[in-house]
Amino acid sequence: MFNFLTISKKEADLRLKVLNASLWFEWEASLFLSWLLDIDLNSSTALGNSAGALSFKNKIDLLTDMNSMSKATATKFQKFAEIRNKLMHVKAASDLAKTLEMTKSANWLLNTYPQDKTLKVEKQLEKALDLLIDDIDQDLRKTMLSLNNKVKIEMERDIYEEELMKIAQENKKLKRLLNLYTVMRPFSVPNPTENMGNKRPK
Repeated sequence: MFNFLTISKKEADLRLKVLNASLWFEWEASLFLSWLLDIDLNSSTALGNSAGALSFKNKIDLLTDMNSMSKATATKFQKFAEIRNKLMHVKAASDLAKTLEMTKSANWLLNTYPQDKTLKVEKQLEKALDLLIDDIDQDLRKTMLSLNNKVKIEMERDIYEEELMKIAQENKKLKRLLNLYTVMRPFSVPNPTENMGNKRPK
């Protein structure tokens, strides 16, 4: 009979916390991509659970390449993914200090989320990891909200233009102005949600 690895409750709790966060983040990333690309998430091969599906890192890289996620958020994802991979696949990664020694990201984590230096190092790392997980979740929600607001603005603008075009059918001068505006719009109308990516919601 196979002898399963025996680990402490603290180690099990750490691995379970990171696994749960990873599952949630990947689902959010898949949902975000399906929304952006107009793909049915339930039947998608690339975003689903099949062997040929995109990896967690692939999804984050794709969101970054599409300028739908800031590089700062992508860096947080990358660091989290490195921690997650060690905890899920390496037996020796039994606590955060050992795990972050393998990923060489302890300094980054504590510099990004400073902790009380009087605490034990492991406790500092645990608190910083909790903040990283919360930060990633908030960044994802903020990004999706920003996209949702952009879509609403685009829809409202399209409806407004459609109504103006109906009125313009009886006014040739107004129609010419609206046609000119439609051609020039991509170069003259700023994106109302641009540069929001690095602001945390209060």
